Amino acid sequence: MTCLPRSDLSDEIKTAQDICDMNADGARIYPLVVFKETALAKMTESGEYTPVDASENIYRAKEVKKVFLKNNVPVIRLGLQAQDNLSSDGDIAAGEYRSAIGVMVDGAIYLELLCEKLDKYTSDELKCAFLNVECTVGASSAVAGINKENKRILLEKYGLYKIKITEKE
Repeated sequence: MTCLPRSDLSDEIKTAQDICDMNADGARIYPLVVFKETALAKMTESGEYTPVDASENIYRAKEVKKVFLKNNVPVIRLGLQAQDNLSSDGDIAAGEYRSAIGVMVDGAIYLELLCEKLDKYTSDELKCAFLNVECTVGASSAVAGINKENKRILLEKYGLYKIKITEKE
């Protein structure tokens, strides 16, 4: 679980690495959601705990997932399963629940990987270039990002002409 009270990113990365070191055959990552009528809700109401914002939640889950990926430990779930009561007027007291957090985290990982690759080129080499990104089947929406945000960022940051994402076996 990421973003727990008194926890920071280094604690979460260490925990993920410890799980890998124990030869786990799978992992689940749950970014924290504060539910009503819990001790954590009381801590939030009293100011003892402040939930992180959505971007920090995604960033920390991304960094934890990268540990599992590096160690070949599959992440079998990221985030809570979507249910009707998981909304601001349902059982959630504070923080954000996002049903697409898994795609958002995967998108952040893909964006980071693409930027690392593109940063090796000069701006003159990339200006007005056509970029064809190949990914595994089913990953194109995460590569493109929610609402194609990753594509927009890459086009603007690197001055690319066009990005095409192609799925391959």
